Amino acid sequence: MLDIKYIRENSEEVKRGVADKQLDPKLVDVVLEADKKWREFLQKVEEFRKERNLAAKEKNIEKGKKIKGELQSLEIQLKKSEQQQKEALAKIPNIPSADVKVGKDESENEIVRKWGEPRKFDFGFKPFWQLGEELGIIDTERAAKVSGTRFFYLKDDGVLLDQSIVQFALETLTKEGFTPIIPPVLIKKEMMAGMGYLEHGGEEDMYVLLF
Repeated sequence: MLDIKYIRENSEEVKRGVADKQLDPKLVDVVLEADKKWREFLQKVEEFRKERNLAAKEKNIEKGKKIKGELQSLEIQLKKSEQQQKEALAKIPNIPSADVKVGKDESENEIVRKWGEPRKFDFGFKPFWQLGEELGIIDTERAAKVSGTRFFYLKDDGVLLDQSIVQFALETLTKEGFTPIIPPVLIKKEMMAGMGYLEHGGEEDMYVLLF
């Protein structure tokens, strides 16, 4: 998620980036308008809080009660406007790098570099799960009973191969100065929102835990 301060100061650049990703640049205007309303309510709330503190200092009970009621109403509006700002902000994608070619879809992607040439075979390809089942290292039938379709058990030499590849990758990256990390298996919804994941169909892939 982009920093709102960055959008305020670079709105035209952000609009171009949004347009380059085939989205409506007016999304940026929606964000700026929501941000403007939020800041207006924030200013009003801060002013009323000062008035409330002054009334308390003066021991003006009647004035304090009046300010308290108005302040509560403003704080509700402030919270609502903040939520609207966040929802609008979540729809803004990350801005592509200046050296990225603009295209309408993946068909216009540009090959930057490649190594070797694709091998050609005189037979049809098999999907990996079919090969795995034939080799005895994948079991989709039993996995479907436990987890549903599109899942499989990896077993025997398949497990050893999988772990060997992971270990090789860890050793290679560690030598390059990277720090190995195993993150928690769960993540808070607001963290997913911050990554721009939920606004683009991410909720369809979520597994929700109820406590």
